[in-house]
Amino acid sequence: MEVNFSPPASDINSKRLDKGKRLITGLAYAEKFAPSHIMTVDADDCVSSYLAEFVSQNQDSNGWFIDKGYIYRENRKFIYFRSKAFSQLCGSGLIVKYSNNFNYLFENDIYNHKVKCLGDGNLLEPLPFIGAVYIIGNGENIYLNLEKLNYLTKTLKQKGLIFYLRDFLQYRWLTKSIRKQFNLFQLN
Repeated sequence: MEVNFSPPASDINSKRLDKGKRLITGLAYAEKFAPSHIMTVDADDCVSSYLAEFVSQNQDSNGWFIDKGYIYRENRKFIYFRSKAFSQLCGSGLIVKYSNNFNYLFENDIYNHKVKCLGDGNLLEPLPFIGAVYIIGNGENIYLNLEKLNYLTKTLKQKGLIFYLRDFLQYRWLTKSIRKQFNLFQLN
């Protein structure tokens, strides 16, 4: 499906409204494929190679939020493991049962990836495995752009050694198995 939307302005609210408009259009278009579930995936994210099979085997589920995920900066040998609330940070953090009404996913036309409840009141479950990688520092991020990353790093250092060490312990080697599971390959 091709659309002819004007590019958004450079402010964060315009970018969020643009994303919402594109998602609403895509969700309406998806109806013709009769999906059991939908997931919005940003260009700067990669999902687990286990995800499609898991959803296919659990088609009666209301859906899931990705509680555990990775955060990755290009050309690094390490990857950050976010052990909880990944979907609160990453726009590719929800898999929900398809319906004709996705209003609960939008607040004032802005996509809300922090929901844990469907429009009918049914709750989403945490995905039982690491579900996605949020790739940051690439110029495509609306939230974790380079300015925000630098600010968070500075703030973390100011909190003291305990906070800094606790954060440091969340890093993992970027192994071949992680690369394979999330189809992470070197971009040149």
